[in-house]
This record gives sequence, structure tokens and C-alpha cells, in this order.
Amino acid sequence: MDRNATHAPQCGVPIPPPGWERLAPLVARRRRLGVTQGAISAASGILSAEVCRYERGRVPRVTDRFIERYRSALDRIEEVLDANQGEDDHE
Repeated sequence: MDRNATHAPQCGVPIPPPGWERLAPLVARRRRLGVTQGAISAASGILSAEVCRYERGRVPRVTDRFIERYRSALDRIEEVLDANQGEDDHE
């Protein structure tokens, strides 16, 4: 069992760490765009294992710094994807 996860009494359901409510929409956006955790890692400079741990809620809390780096990386990746889509439309 994960030492960092907190569980609801009597049901064993993991409770997301503080700050997860700000990360969850970014994770959903990453998945919607088809972007991998590895791409977030490469663009943000965060180790891929850390990206995985944060996304799974296996940290004591989601930090502001992590959110900023993750969001910035995702924004940059989305800009590239949009630019590439625009080029495809003009061919």
C-alpha cells in the first residue's frame, strides 16, 4: 500500500492529495490531446517517474511549482500541435 495515499474511512478508497483538483483538468487535457507523460517530462524537465507519481496522486500534496511547470509544458506542446495542424490544413 502507498504510504502517501490517504484513504477514506471504512472503504479503502484513495483520497486525492491536496492540490489534485488543480492538476486533474490538466491531466484530462493532456489525455485529450494524446500527449504522453514522457512528453510532459521532456518539456518540463520533471522526471517522468515524478509526472507519473503526481498524476496518480501518490504524493503528499500537489505543489504550485509542479502545477506551473506542468501547465507551461502542456501549453508549449499544444502550441506546437496547433501549429502543425495549421500546416496540414494549408497543404
